[in-house]
Amino acid sequence: MAMPRNINPVRFRVRRANWNKTNPWCCDFFAHGKRVRKFFAAEELAWAEGAKLTARVTEKGMQSLSNPDGLTVKAALRMFVNEADPKSSSHRQKLTIFEKAFGKAFGGAVGDIEAVALRKWIKGRSANTNTQAMYFRYARMFFGYLTANRLIPHDPITAVPAPKTKPGRNILTPRQMKALLDLELPDHVRALLLLGGFAGLRTEEVARMTWDNVNTESGQIHVPPGAMKDSGGFDQRIVDFTEPLNRRKEWMAEQSGAIIPVASETLHTHRRRACEPVLAEWPDNCLRHSFATYHLGKAKNAGLTSYQMGHTSSAMVQRVYSVPATLADWQAWWDL
Repeated sequence: MAMPRNINPVRFRVRRANWNKTNPWCCDFFAHGKRVRKFFAAEELAWAEGAKLTARVTEKGMQSLSNPDGLTVKAALRMFVNEADPKSSSHRQKLTIFEKAFGKAFGGAVGDIEAVALRKWIKGRSANTNTQAMYFRYARMFFGYLTANRLIPHDPITAVPAPKTKPGRNILTPRQMKALLDLELPDHVRALLLLGGFAGLRTEEVARMTWDNVNTESGQIHVPPGAMKDSGGFDQRIVDFTEPLNRRKEWMAEQSGAIIPVASETLHTHRRRACEPVLAEWPDNCLRHSFATYHLGKAKNAGLTSYQMGHTSSAMVQRVYSVPATLADWQAWWDL
């Protein structure tokens, strides 16, 4: 009598796949002629997957492999990106980067992803801790969305420590700012320089505001609800004019309508081209960072600087800007 070809139709093996730098441990699962291959960051996760698939097929049959329990990573990413608030072009770009990188690294059910795999993936994205922090933030948003909508049984990112970052401080010198303001600039680019560098407004805030929000008579700027960054803090704020703004009241009083009457991408193009004679490359967030540095240097009050910027806590301003503010030539900035 002929012996059966496979006396153990359900089995698996774990091996190392050195070519896969992110997830080097492979679990090959075999069941009745069908093979499932998955890769993991740690060996113990690969063994656990083999045991889980064995139990699933034993309990639910082969159909459980073609219709696995839980939402797939690809489907979860699509839902997350489609429902995400497109706060800015930068946010949309980072969402796209995260979706592509995460979808390439992880497959199968999103509920099966463990913290150890996330830690290794985030660390492996770059040696730069600021880049790691970006991937961590978007992973936290992703799993937070899934948890809030009860699409996964647990949130693995809660067991992943946040990367320790070195805050960037792109600060313009008074000489650079003067050179920029001396250029022939489109009105909306000049407005961005003034309100960002001398009032600390974010580019996205300025883009959502009109000149009706800038009161040249009272010397105050109202950042209304809908313009403020949605960070769980203030929904609006009042920013007082500083000396450079007071000296330009007449020009601002002549303006009307939307402060930035062009799309975000167009604004960035206009700004880059207009400011190129002074700055070959535009430093990220340099206007707001400059305001924070020079305002704190003059005010010597992190709480006041934080309020003007729309922060609910002064701790970040104190931590990031206290030393640069002490060294900065704040008097020359406010004399502009």
